[in-house]
Amino acid sequence: MWPGDELTFTGRVVSVDEASGHERVTVEVACHTDTGKRALSGSAVAEYPA
Repeated sequence: MWPGDELTFTGRVVSVDEASGHERVTVEVACHTDTGKRALSGSAVAEYPA
C-alpha cells in the first residue's frame, strides 16, 4: 500500500451462534488495493446479548 492508493474492504459472515444468552458473530474481512492485490485479511468475532 502506498499513499494515494484506493482501498476496497469486503467482509463475509462466517457463522452466527447463540449460547448462554449471547449471540456470537464471526466474520472474515479483507482489503484490496486498486490493482486488485490483497493488502490485508483477517477475521473478527463480536458477541452481544441475545
